[in-house]
Amino acid sequence: MAIDNTCYVFVYSPTKQSHSDGAAAGKKHLRDHNTALIVRALWESDSGLSRADLSRLTGLSRATLSAISADLIDAGLLHEST
Repeated sequence: MAIDNTCYVFVYSPTKQSHSDGAAAGKKHLRDHNTALIVRALWESDSGLSRADLSRLTGLSRATLSAISADLIDAGLLHEST
């Protein structure tokens, strides 16, 4: 399997969201926590990180990293570079 050498750079832009039901709030909280792990790893890095680096640092799966990264990119908070 080829190693993904894509690097990410975090662009900070805080937003606040509310939760209406317990089950959805639990899933939202977990996703927010996982997003925070990714953002913190990127924030603390001296430069961009690859997905492999992010997976190693956060303990998150490649699927979780890909999904959250896609959301952050769509929101304009993360930039992919090659």
